[in-house]
Amino acid sequence: MRTDHRATPDESLFAAYRDGGDERAFTELYNRYHPRLTGFLVKRGVTVEQAEDLASDAFLRMIRARDSY
Repeated sequence: MRTDHRATPDESLFAAYRDGGDERAFTELYNRYHPRLTGFLVKRGVTVEQAEDLASDAFLRMIRARDSY
């Protein structure tokens, strides 16, 4: 059975990803925060393309550092 993560708190999503590699939990976090982070950066003068790259880099770092949390 698939878990619907839309109502799951961020901390629980992160724990599900960190502890069990739950890709759906990661996807939900990405969907919640990538647009917000991109918008935040654009409002501070970064181009849309740069903001998208920087936001993606932040999530890539999260993937690479998963075992260190």
